[in-house]
Amino acid sequence: MGQPADETPRTALDRARFEFAHREVRAALREGANVSARNVASGHLEPPRPEDFVRWPGTDDPEHASYVETGRAALARGEVALLLLAGGMATRFGGVVKALVPVDGDRSFLDLKALDVVGHRRTGATVPMLCLSSFATHEGLCRALSGIEDAEAVLQYESTRLTVTGDDAHDAQGCASRAATGHGDV
Repeated sequence: MGQPADETPRTALDRARFEFAHREVRAALREGANVSARNVASGHLEPPRPEDFVRWPGTDDPEHASYVETGRAALARGEVALLLLAGGMATRFGGVVKALVPVDGDRSFLDLKALDVVGHRRTGATVPMLCLSSFATHEGLCRALSGIEDAEAVLQYESTRLTVTGDDAHDAQGCASRAATGHGDV
C-alpha cells in the first residue's frame, strides 16, 4: 500500500482531492496559537438526563408497526445505504486494516456488516454498502469487497500532518507524512 513509486507527495495529495483545508491551522500554528484548545469543550457539561432519550416502542406498541413500515418503504424505494467508516490509518492494529480483522471465527468486522446488507435482500431490497477507505486501507478493502454485490470502497480525502510549528511533518524517507482526514468529513 502507500503511494506508487513514481508519485510525489504533491501528486498524491492532488489525486486524493486534497483541498488545503488545513491552511488555517497551519497559519495559527505558525503564529504560536494553541490549536488544541479548539478540541476542548467549553461551558458546563453534564450527562444526558433520562428525558433526553427517546424510547423505541416495543413490538406490541402501535407505533412500532408504523416505524417498521416506514423503514420497509424506504428500503423499497432505494433510499437506504450502509456507510462503513473503515478509513482509519490502521495504527492501533499495527498497520492491519481493522475492518478485516477476524472477530467471530474467520468472519471480520467487514463480513459481519456485509451480512446486515445481505439480510435485506431477503425482502427484495438492495442496500448498497459504501466503505469509506483511506490510502492506508483502500487496497485491502477493495480486495475484500470484490466478492460482495453492491459494495464498494470510497477513498476519503487526505491531508499532510503538521508539526507544532505549522510545517509539513516528514516520514523517515523525507516524504510529507500523510494522514486520512478522519471519518471522511462525513
